[in-house]
Amino acid sequence: MDREHVSGVEPLEDQDLAGLAKVELVEMIRGRDRDLKRVEEELERLRASYDDLMGEAQRNKADFANYVRRVERDRELDRKRSAESAVMALLPVLDNLERTLSSCRDQEDPIFKGVQMVTRQFLSALESLGLECISVEGRFDPAVHHAVDFEETQDPDREGLIVAELQRGYLLGGKVIRPALVRVAKLKD
Repeated sequence: MDREHVSGVEPLEDQDLAGLAKVELVEMIRGRDRDLKRVEEELERLRASYDDLMGEAQRNKADFANYVRRVERDRELDRKRSAESAVMALLPVLDNLERTLSSCRDQEDPIFKGVQMVTRQFLSALESLGLECISVEGRFDPAVHHAVDFEETQDPDREGLIVAELQRGYLLGGKVIRPALVRVAKLKD
């Protein structure tokens, strides 16, 4: 008669079983049960430790991804601030070039044509940094225009229209960095 092999217990022959006292056999099984219980407890402790380490690794991975996003966002913000600072420092130079052009009487003079070419090149360089001119066509918009003068009109349809640009305004990356200074038509009372 074959006896099934119990995991972790050496197979015993019939004569060995007969020789063992019942108490010894019970103690041997209890010892094996304690060993099995210790192994199960150690396995549970290792699983808990694994779960803790895996959770910590996932948190570290998420923290690192957030750090990378934050560094990229800060880098982009610094780039925008630097561009804005550079453009703001150069706008007075552009204004002076445009004033020079508007004060010239002889537009066929080679000096006028040279200054005009430099002005266009300078404006093109600023536009490559994201600079845009604010349009002064149409109605006054307080978000992008600054009214510094009014011109009276009899025509109610012209009220609120921009009559003249006194200083060009600019946007940088969609943000107003300098509003356009304008003269606005106002209905005569």
